[in-house]
Amino acid sequence: MNCHDKSLCYNLEVFDSKSKILFISAVIIFLCAGLWRYYEYFVAQDFMISSRINCDPSISSCFVSTCDPGDSECSTDPYLKIIKKANKIEECTFGDEKCSSMSCENGEKDCSIISCNINNVMTGEHCSDGLDMVGSEEVKK
Repeated sequence: MNCHDKSLCYNLEVFDSKSKILFISAVIIFLCAGLWRYYEYFVAQDFMISSRINCDPSISSCFVSTCDPGDSECSTDPYLKIIKKANKIEECTFGDEKCSSMSCENGEKDCSIISCNINNVMTGEHCSDGLDMVGSEEVKK
């Protein structure tokens, strides 16, 4: 380095080495964070899955999708919602008859089955018992 003022050159060299250390430290921190997230999601599967399971309206209050009359792909089959840890779900291929329906085992931590009620109905769905349809023609009498 060609420098006329030696004290300025020394300060620039020290700053450069500190910058390199700071940059390398930041890269290592981001790399470790990325590897940790990779491990959580792909190896340990430490995240929650939300899905739908079959429901019998005579036993519990089920969710039912509100479909437009022209929508042929919309299903009005009753369902419950289940939230479960991904690492507790058995691996299945779609259509495999040996796969059981997703459920919560007795005492299973981080697993819940949600029945329909007026407080948890989302847009595009209603309860099979009609309790969420107050003021509508679909109220159960």
